[in-house]
Amino acid sequence: MNLASSLPLVILIVVVVGLRARRTMTSQLVRPVMLIGRLVVLTLLSIVILLSMVPQTMMFLGIIIGLGIGFGLAFFGLRHTQFEKASGGLRYRANPYIGGIVLLLVVFRILVDIHSSSSIFQNQNSPNATMALSQGPLTVLLYFLFLGHWMVYYIGVLRRSRDLLKGPPAAN
Repeated sequence: MNLASSLPLVILIVVVVGLRARRTMTSQLVRPVMLIGRLVVLTLLSIVILLSMVPQTMMFLGIIIGLGIGFGLAFFGLRHTQFEKASGGLRYRANPYIGGIVLLLVVFRILVDIHSSSSIFQNQNSPNATMALSQGPLTVLLYFLFLGHWMVYYIGVLRRSRDLLKGPPAAN
């Protein structure tokens, strides 16, 4: 895999990382339609990854561990998410460290996979020459850590924002 063939993938990774980093580092307006749209995209991505996997015990173990860690980090992140009412609506600010760590782990793994696949493709006689990206248990674990974290986090933001917008019950 030369630079020209991997350039679209690298550009996609840079764009996704840039957008994700901006959302992680700045205050965001709670827009339920956008959050639900992100949940749909993450769910579809999860399904695509699951369908493209070779069923193995270690892969499923990676999925379970990744989801468990992702769920735990999401709940921890929700406790450290700040909500504020603004003139434009309710805003939230995610903890940049938690989201940043999740993002960096996945990006690092993708870059390692790209580097590994490019060295595999340079040796065309390799039995793994057709493999584009690694589907090892660690890669699957990190993908599902990312997916589980952001899915649970967005659900939590939606629920918490709904509760905050309802406000305290009126006293009679």
